[in-house]
Amino acid sequence: MISTNRFIADTMLGKLARWLRILGYDTLYYREIEDYVLLQIAHSQHRWLLTRDAIMTRERRPAHYTFIRDDHLWNQLKQVVTELELKVDRLLMRCLECNEELISLPKDQVGSLVPEYVYQTQQQFSQCPTCLRVYWAGTHYQRICERLNNLFSNPRHP
Repeated sequence: MISTNRFIADTMLGKLARWLRILGYDTLYYREIEDYVLLQIAHSQHRWLLTRDAIMTRERRPAHYTFIRDDHLWNQLKQVVTELELKVDRLLMRCLECNEELISLPKDQVGSLVPEYVYQTQQQFSQCPTCLRVYWAGTHYQRICERLNNLFSNPRHP
């Protein structure tokens, strides 16, 4: 069964893949991958394909995909969220690099992993179990929320 909560993005959609991860969606992305491998992974892992490759969709006819019409990231994100009726309320639940689900990390375990100021000003931390990158809701989180609010509450936003 194909899931519209699990994606694989083609090589032209790296920024979109990253933003879907920001939204908490399991999104595979490879900078270099052959079309047949991309389609094989989509099929075997029951992932929804996101692509800008009109030739691939025409010649290989993937079963479950969304053709991304626009070059602009924000229009791409809006298209996917709107057409697939995705929620935008699970921010920063996945590693932006590895795509793994983040695990909560107690504050007393991050002292040597984050800058002193971050340690002093933040209370909640998460970590990727694979690459060990540490996340916290700093000013970047506020900017992400503002961007998403503008994107999904203003129909004219580019």
